[in-house]
Amino acid sequence: MDFQSSRQLISKLADDIPPHLFGEARQQVISEHLEEQPDETKIVLKKHLDSFLERMKKLEASDIDFGGPGCAKQIWFRVHGNKRPEPDLQKYELTETDILISNLLTKSELEQLFRNRY
Repeated sequence: MDFQSSRQLISKLADDIPPHLFGEARQQVISEHLEEQPDETKIVLKKHLDSFLERMKKLEASDIDFGGPGCAKQIWFRVHGNKRPEPDLQKYELTETDILISNLLTKSELEQLFRNRY
């Protein structure tokens, strides 16, 4: 699956998350929704996130930042001490980045996160 197709998949998954939810309830619905997805979908999500890390390596970035309100829906990289958004990447809604991150965690890791909040 190409980047644009995986981007559309992420958007579709995010559309299934009720917008009125917030906090732990929202994160639990996201994790439950991901649990229902076939392995192929989870692999596509992982590869999509991996493409950010490949971009990070190419840019020689020391870190990546995305998903929070301060990111203005953009993917940011710190390159040689300068943090800036990557103009070649599309914008991502908070739910979309939450999906990408939650997809990295195992069921037991998610349970621990909800139980201990870390």
